[in-house]
Amino acid sequence: MACVDHPTVDEAHVCTVCEKRWCTTCVKPVGLVQQHAICPTCGHLVKAAWPVTSGTQSLGGAISRAITTEGLITAFAFAVFHLIAQLFKIFDLIYLSTLVGYYFTIVHHVGDGRVGLPGPSDATDDWVEIVGLALRGMACFALGFVPIIVVLALGHDPSPAAFIGWLAVGQLYLPAAILAVTLTNSGLSMVWPVTWVQVIARAPLPYVRFLVLWLGTVAIGCAIGALTSGLAFALDNIFVDFAVAVIWNLFWFAQASLVGTFIRENATAFGW
Repeated sequence: MACVDHPTVDEAHVCTVCEKRWCTTCVKPVGLVQQHAICPTCGHLVKAAWPVTSGTQSLGGAISRAITTEGLITAFAFAVFHLIAQLFKIFDLIYLSTLVGYYFTIVHHVGDGRVGLPGPSDATDDWVEIVGLALRGMACFALGFVPIIVVLALGHDPSPAAFIGWLAVGQLYLPAAILAVTLTNSGLSMVWPVTWVQVIARAPLPYVRFLVLWLGTVAIGCAIGALTSGLAFALDNIFVDFAVAVIWNLFWFAQASLVGTFIRENATAFGW
């Protein structure tokens, strides 16, 4: 968003009371020893503001964050791990948990306003926290498949269209579960719908925008899946499998960046 008085200049501060947005030139410094910036309209304190972007800008920013030198190197590293997991199935769970753990690390990294993607220096030394983050993430994504799991458990054989429809149902509440886990840092909130409702109720309109963005990325993921699975099946080559893994890793990095961007821009609204 732009400054109230300078439409061509991006916001840098937002008033804590009237919520008007200002550039650095507009805010007034007060205080002799320790200066504070105040709103030129109401005189209350202002705080740093993250520019609120449109859905297209947020998606573009998430993609550009993923497709960088560090993003490509990390995607290649995970792809190598993926190939090892294909040769030794026992590594499958380790590979998936590591990738999901990194996904939520990206969410927190971007949500905290840091640049790029998290690297080794951003990793925590607490292995219990790392394992917990990975397990919460895997359980959270599994939650999105609950509707189709229930349908199959009841003995139904859904048509391809119905199968996709039940998967889509899970995507309608999965964003709320992801936000609940991220905002509360608690795995219990993931399976407690009351927390989902509380998260949505804090900022319903921003959540709707996020839901639209999320469904958009899911549609993109489905398209990528259709293209890459067909290519991998037709060529059946280890190098193709490696390239497909790299593409999927970049997709997950971009989607995690999108979630982090949303949380960063709506931190105040969600009380984060």
